[in-house]
Amino acid sequence: MGPISEKSIRKHGESKNKLPVRVSTPHPGVDDDDQCLTVQHLCQTIEQHTNIQPHAQKIIYRGRTLFKTFNPKDPCLKKSLSSLGIKNGDRIMVFGKPTVNEKEKEECDPEADELMKVLDQHQARIDEICLLCRDMVDKIAKEPGAVEEWKKQRKFFMSQSEYSMQELTRLDATPGDLSKRQDYKARRKALVNRLLENISMCDKQVSRLDTSIQQAEGGGKS
Repeated sequence: MGPISEKSIRKHGESKNKLPVRVSTPHPGVDDDDQCLTVQHLCQTIEQHTNIQPHAQKIIYRGRTLFKTFNPKDPCLKKSLSSLGIKNGDRIMVFGKPTVNEKEKEECDPEADELMKVLDQHQARIDEICLLCRDMVDKIAKEPGAVEEWKKQRKFFMSQSEYSMQELTRLDATPGDLSKRQDYKARRKALVNRLLENISMCDKQVSRLDTSIQQAEGGGKS
C-alpha cells in the first residue's frame, strides 16, 4: 500500500468545518481499488463526523455529484477516490441534514422543558417538607420531651402529613408519562415515592406520640 494522503471535507450549514479523511494512494501502475478509500467509505466517514446518514448525503466534487442515491450495490460507491481524480487538498462539498437523535429531540421539546420546570417547583417544596420532618425526628431523638412537647410534635407531624398529601395531589395532576422524556417519568415517580414515604413516616410519628401521650396522661390520672 502506498503513502497516506490527507484529504479534507468542508461541511456547510450552520458552521463550516474541515474534517480530515485519510485516503490510501496505490503505487503507480497498481490498479487495486481495495487499496484505496472508496466513495462508500467516504460516506461512512462523513456520517461519523457530521451525523448525516449516507442516504441523506449529497457529495459534490468539482461540480459533479459522486452518486445520485445511496445504494450499497451501486457501482459508483465502489469507486476509489483516487480513480475519481481526487487529490490532496481538493475540496469536497457535502450537503445534507444531520439526523436528530432521541436525546437531541428531548432537549428540543419546549413542552417537556416546561413540565420539567414544574417538577423543579414540586421538588423544591418536597425538599423543604422532608427536611423539616427529618430535623424534627432528629430533635426528638436528642430531646425526649414531655407531654406538652409531644402534643406540639404531634400537631407538627399532622400538618406536615397534610402538606405532603396536598403536594401529592398537585403532583398527581401533572402528566404521568412523556414518551420523549424518560428522565421526566423517572423523576416524577421518585418525587411521588418521596411524598408517600414522608406521609408514612409522619403517620408513624403521630401514632407513636399518641401512645406516649395516652400512657403519660393515663398514668397521671391513676
